[in-house]
Amino acid sequence: MNRFSSPTFVSRLILLAALATASLTGCLTNQLEAASVTSAGYTNAFTTQPPASDWSYASITGDANTYGTVAAMDAGVQAIAPNAITTQTLLDAADPPALNAAATWSSSGLYLQTRPTGNAATLLMLTLVNNMGLDPGVLSVSYDFNNATMAGEGLDGHRVYYRTAASASWIPVPSLSFPTPGRVVGNVDVSWPVGSTLYLLWADDNGSPSPDSACQIDNISVKRGTAVPVSITQQPQDVSAIVGSAASLVVMANGTSPTYQWQRENPADSGTWVNISGATTTNYVISPAQLSNTGRYRVIVSNSLGSVTSLVAYLTVDLDRFGPRMTSAVVSDTSSNQIRLQWDERLSGGTASVLANYVLTPLGSTVRVPIQFITYNPGPPSQTTITIAPNSGSTITNNWYPGGATNYILTVNNIRDVSASNNVIAPNSQIAISWPIITNVFPASQVWQYHTSWAFDDLYNTNNYPVPWYQTNFTGLGGFATGIGPFYKDLFLANSCLGPFQTEIGYQRQPSLFRTWFNWPAGSRTNANLRLKFTVDDGAVFYLNGTEVAGSRYNVAPGDVNNANARAIADIGDPGCNTNTITVNNLRPGTSNLFCVAILQSTDNNQSDIVFGMQMDVVSFKTGTAPTNALPILITNLVNFRVGGTNKFRFDWKANGYALESTVVPGNVKVTGTNHYPGPWFEVQPNMTNPYTNQAPTNPGDPFRVYRLHKVNHGTP
Repeated sequence: MNRFSSPTFVSRLILLAALATASLTGCLTNQLEAASVTSAGYTNAFTTQPPASDWSYASITGDANTYGTVAAMDAGVQAIAPNAITTQTLLDAADPPALNAAATWSSSGLYLQTRPTGNAATLLMLTLVNNMGLDPGVLSVSYDFNNATMAGEGLDGHRVYYRTAASASWIPVPSLSFPTPGRVVGNVDVSWPVGSTLYLLWADDNGSPSPDSACQIDNISVKRGTAVPVSITQQPQDVSAIVGSAASLVVMANGTSPTYQWQRENPADSGTWVNISGATTTNYVISPAQLSNTGRYRVIVSNSLGSVTSLVAYLTVDLDRFGPRMTSAVVSDTSSNQIRLQWDERLSGGTASVLANYVLTPLGSTVRVPIQFITYNPGPPSQTTITIAPNSGSTITNNWYPGGATNYILTVNNIRDVSASNNVIAPNSQIAISWPIITNVFPASQVWQYHTSWAFDDLYNTNNYPVPWYQTNFTGLGGFATGIGPFYKDLFLANSCLGPFQTEIGYQRQPSLFRTWFNWPAGSRTNANLRLKFTVDDGAVFYLNGTEVAGSRYNVAPGDVNNANARAIADIGDPGCNTNTITVNNLRPGTSNLFCVAILQSTDNNQSDIVFGMQMDVVSFKTGTAPTNALPILITNLVNFRVGGTNKFRFDWKANGYALESTVVPGNVKVTGTNHYPGPWFEVQPNMTNPYTNQAPTNPGDPFRVYRLHKVNHGTP
């Protein structure tokens, strides 16, 4: 039945006509049935004031500082159930309607509006009933959106959610959220049984400064969307893992609202597939993997139109037969007589802390650098700290590390891991020492561009500034001034911990923004450590070349800070100096680099002081030359091969620094030639004697197995 010719619709017209004749104004409170979505869909041009059963609103108490982030808004919305959103939209003859905490219907403009004032947020809800005769699987929602009376805005526009009567939470709809003015079109992927209720919710936060911009909705359409069958675009692949590590199976699929169910063949080779409890996402992760996890896996991808089953992926879990490997050996940038040696796995403390297992020499020399003591931290990361002894009259002095002028090599033996096999490091494993190069890229008296006079140029409004302020190609610098750090506002201190204050700036509740450029020499690495020394009031977020520096936030909670209402966690009082060392990988050698800082105020509106100053060093690392006197593999001199007991082969060889590895050739077919064994290769436990030997276990049912000797360089075979 067409909604506009239904008896219910006619009744509404009669009722509205009666109200108009009686010159009645105010709220309509009749609880008519919810808006019906038929096979033709649901439309509303708002030519009349919608009843509360169709469109209703609720106001969340608070103020303009309650919701400054999307995460905070989401949390606030989740606390409001649909049965708490029952008030009819207010009637207002103005175009646009007056600002208030309600949602309003403009009788002259014929649209709905939210413009929250005096509250935290306004919620506008549409209640729908499925009278389409089927579960649509996907809904197409479209409407006209407009911003009027542009003013302060927290989160731009509306955040849109949906919820069914059977669900217990609101689900965001990104395609409809925070739109730009114009026709908004998006899909809601939802299972919606016939005759049940669906709620669509528009949430508008109260931004600062008040009043907000007016957000208007008109000419809405809700109809069945076009569901797309599921298809697998990336099949799960065979995976090998070591006991104790993580194994991950991944599938990629297209289609409307796909669901996933991973299965395992159980028993093995039976053809019987069993659903894995909780394995219902695109990734199935087993951590830690065990031998019992070896087997065949697949995933079924489904939606309302059907399902498709993936190809079978085989997961192989093997015992850890790899000895530990050194990943880096770096001189401390704060204590030049310490080397921090990192490993790829946890070590046996009884071997990791033995001083005799470590030998440090200059490249090409047999003269040992005296090591005072060894400490081991299982981590993560797994790390050995090697402390160089002070000068004791040996030829190597306390100044063993002469600014990187000499290359040093660390040779390690007898270190074992904590696996069941207690694997040992390959004999005489070596790694070149890396040392830090410290560069001051800007001092506390650096020149910055700064933005501390907000007015109405909302830099977080993507309509006006599609490129964020912290990007290298940002063009909205007209509202920025230039000054020398450190900066201050309303502070009765003459000096900061970085020296005298230089530039007084304006105050704004929104984040104060700072940008500066520095050079990074050509030939340098893109990865390095930033060593920051800074003073701020109250919180700070740092950016390098357009990307937030991970782990750099000071007094700022996780979540979105790219909006005008972002706040620090707390007021910190008189600011002191803070230090932080952070690893980055996006430096740009040979050109200018952009460093940006957002200074955030606390939620204490009685505070109006701002402080910002900083200096920054970049600590990069140079790695010494690797040893070049390793024996080539052709002269390893395999001297013996014999059966060494039941189902064991024994290999003997004379050359130093090799690991024996094995792999199984698929299909029990011997492959001839060179480089035709792709692996995976697994290290067979060596005996630390000379000649070096291996006991290589075999199983009677194994397919053809091949072995190789593999030179181990710098801890990586």
